[in-house]
Amino acid sequence: MKKDQAKWITYLLLCWKWKWLLLLCVAIGWGHGWYKLIKAPIFYETEVSLMISDLGASGGGGGMGILNLMQLQGGQSAQDLTILNILQSRRMAEAIATHFDFEKRYKISHILAVRKAMGMVHSTTFRRLVMVKTWAEEKQLAIDLAYFCVENLRRFNASLEINSNKSWVQILDPPEHSVQTTGRQQQKRAMILETILGAVMGVALVIGGHEFLRFKKIILDFRNKD
Repeated sequence: MKKDQAKWITYLLLCWKWKWLLLLCVAIGWGHGWYKLIKAPIFYETEVSLMISDLGASGGGGGMGILNLMQLQGGQSAQDLTILNILQSRRMAEAIATHFDFEKRYKISHILAVRKAMGMVHSTTFRRLVMVKTWAEEKQLAIDLAYFCVENLRRFNASLEINSNKSWVQILDPPEHSVQTTGRQQQKRAMILETILGAVMGVALVIGGHEFLRFKKIILDFRNKD
């Protein structure tokens, strides 16, 4: 036990002796992580909350209807799943890429423009609300994407006859209220990890160098005895 303690004390003294090397390794790791962080693109994320009316309202009005009231605590209805599929469909992505002219905006092919559009929209349901999240490199584009999805959803409703209620999609929370920057969380975590990695590499160099010199001395002593 005392031998192990002495060994650890030796390592600590070595680390203190070579503290500038350790600090240099930490600085290199932090600097590389910081460089990746500032070079990472900033994305704007926004969310729009939609209330979907169904056919159960009396007279076909704009109420939520019996079906929705019965399923407030339940799972997704067939109508919800249809809406989610539409919002994240290739057809919706085609419409987005065409409307915002992604080919010229990003100087990419049509196929890549559609793929990019599909990655900029995500939808889910929460307590009988449809939540649509959009991402973009520009704040206004993220907001416009959210509104376009809503308007295009109404066009899909008219063409596919999903719901005869003309006001079936109602915006509860407009996208302007939830705009926030995103896209750098991963780089922030990477910067912390690279800083820690720099410290570990520094300690490994110091201890590894010490052990190498000790092993080299043992070999030389063994040769001298021969």
